[in-house]
Amino acid sequence: MALPATMEQVSYIETKRYLQDMGLNTRLVHAPTKFHLKEYAERSGVDLTPLISSKQAAIAAASKAEAEAEAARLEAQVAKEAEAAASASAAAAAVKAAEEEAAARAAEENAAARAEAEAQAARQAEQAVENLKAQQEAVASAEEDLEARKDAEEAARQAEEAALKAQKERERARIEAEEAAAAEAAARAAAEAAAVKAAKEAETRRVAEEEAAAQAEREAQAAAERERAEQERILAERALVEQNATRTIQTHLRAHMQRKVYYKAWKSVLTLQTLHRGRVIKAIARQLLTAANLLKAGNIFLKFSKDGPPHDRLVWITEDLRTLLWCNPNKNRTHDLKPEARMDLTDISAMTEGIKTEVFKAAVKTRESGKTKMSLRQALRKEDSQVLRKGDELSELCCFSILSSTNTRTIDLVAPSNRVRDDWLWGLRLLTVHMNTKSSLAHLANQKRIAGEIKTNAGVFTAQQILSTHYDNLEFTVQRGKMGLGILMDSATNQIVELEEEGSAFNSGLKMRDVVVSVNNIVCTSIVDGMIEPRQPVSSAIDPIKDLFIFVVFRPCGAPVAS
Repeated sequence: MALPATMEQVSYIETKRYLQDMGLNTRLVHAPTKFHLKEYAERSGVDLTPLISSKQAAIAAASKAEAEAEAARLEAQVAKEAEAAASASAAAAAVKAAEEEAAARAAEENAAARAEAEAQAARQAEQAVENLKAQQEAVASAEEDLEARKDAEEAARQAEEAALKAQKERERARIEAEEAAAAEAAARAAAEAAAVKAAKEAETRRVAEEEAAAQAEREAQAAAERERAEQERILAERALVEQNATRTIQTHLRAHMQRKVYYKAWKSVLTLQTLHRGRVIKAIARQLLTAANLLKAGNIFLKFSKDGPPHDRLVWITEDLRTLLWCNPNKNRTHDLKPEARMDLTDISAMTEGIKTEVFKAAVKTRESGKTKMSLRQALRKEDSQVLRKGDELSELCCFSILSSTNTRTIDLVAPSNRVRDDWLWGLRLLTVHMNTKSSLAHLANQKRIAGEIKTNAGVFTAQQILSTHYDNLEFTVQRGKMGLGILMDSATNQIVELEEEGSAFNSGLKMRDVVVSVNNIVCTSIVDGMIEPRQPVSSAIDPIKDLFIFVVFRPCGAPVAS
């Protein structure tokens, strides 16, 4: 279950302090994560919305402070650029003012020159006036001289023209002087405007610097707050790690103690199982030995057949307990055997009590009283019987039949007594059951050896029977799962007979029909003189306190994949 997105913004320490401030029991608040604190708060009816809101407000304030700091930094940068532009503008204005002042000085010099020219023109005009007076005096003195008069008039006209020209020059000089004064006033106004602008720009820079200093202070405070929050987070994480480490150590310690207890219990159970198995094996061995001795000693039975009258036959089991034989009791049981007078115990499918087969039913007839009597044809036998005399009633309590699984053949026998029949049925059934479970007296000796009793030299299964002619020696690493290894062994050969699908042994690559040679270098199976000899059960080599095992197996070439 994931926490809400808003809860992820709140630290473990802040949540814990908030719950403590809300009056919750401090002892119960020691939860390992915010998830447990949140569950505890929900169970206690404490609303975490104010904590989340305050955390979101703090985060928003921090984000806003960072944004303001960034904006102030940008404004400071802009102010610096404006200051540089203002400095450049002030320098340009100063240059322009200097140029304008130089131009004003040049205009004043020109005005002075023009004033000097006007004064000189005035002096020339005065001189012309004086000359005119002199000429007038000359005219007055020489009125008769017309030519002189005309010259004087021309000179007066020229003097008048010179006076007009001088007056125009003075007017033009005055206008130029006024224009120079106006240009100088404009230059002074421009210089004053540039100075005012430079002062404003300097004030703007000062304000920007003060704002930048204030923003730097706010950034320093925000950095200090972030550092404090980071230190609190580190302390909280360290406390959580220490708590988890303590819990892990305690868990491992408890698991180690449990493993030790389980190991001791497993050893005790293994010892009890070994003792119990030994007692069971001894009891089975005694029963099998009794049955084997009874069947090998043999007994005389009245045997029925399809083709002739019943006759006495000595019936017994071979020394290897694998074949049922019969012969005439008056002949040698070794040399006078007929080829058809035998049946392998592995071919026996069933044994029945009483008169159940067709041969038995055809050979006898049942009276209304329930007793049976041999038919006329079966009664005409040549020799006397040691089991049943002529005229005797045939009791079903003495009859039994042995059925073959390979064909419809049956062996129908009549025992001398009910006890003999019951003993033979018990022995045959015990032996056939033992044979059908792939066992024998040699296998029983192996089981006794595994249980710690005396080792026998008898072998039961050859390597060719179990592993075929060719087999591989392979190694697999098996990790014990939660449900165990998922493997079922045949204790007679230490061969895998069943694997749990998707179990740890199945996933590691082990297959059915693999013969386990060793587990973690503990030898379980060996091959001696071509015979499979289990040294110990695979289960006894699997240490219950370990989870990793190395299996060395013999695998028949072409073995099918476990399904």
